[in-house]
Amino acid sequence: MSDLASSARVVILVADYVTIAEMNKATIVGAGITIMNRDPATGRTAPVSVLASVSFDPKFIGEVPTVDLALETKGGVAFEVQQQGQDPLPLRVSAEPAVLMPTEVEGIEMPRDVVRPRIQLLLQFPSGLPLQVGEEYVWRVTIDGETRDEWTESLYVFGPKAQS
Repeated sequence: MSDLASSARVVILVADYVTIAEMNKATIVGAGITIMNRDPATGRTAPVSVLASVSFDPKFIGEVPTVDLALETKGGVAFEVQQQGQDPLPLRVSAEPAVLMPTEVEGIEMPRDVVRPRIQLLLQFPSGLPLQVGEEYVWRVTIDGETRDEWTESLYVFGPKAQS
């Protein structure tokens, strides 16, 4: 594992709603979702947001890692979303942001090594997700193609099974 990836601290939050404001500050409502209900009428979960917050050792300021957030089945298979008239695509967002110092405040001096620089990825699903009842899913962060078990968050879907 690269030194940059080894220095990473990852937090994944599944919540009712998340927004990112000025200075990379998150506003989170209903965080900590690990189980979700699925509406049998729509075949979808309730609206949901997923936030991955990744911080690095300050010595990596200026580096440009690839950071992915993806949904997988418990078996590690990419969860795919079907778009009408298109081939299914994996539910994944990827970014290559530069690792930067937190926003500087005019008139305040801050040593370079006092705060871990942070990258945040946010996915919002206002119409919910088409997940299957009785299945466990895993949100996974990958950094430069590498991942760890602790860079995941499990999600279980409950509800009445569809009638055959």
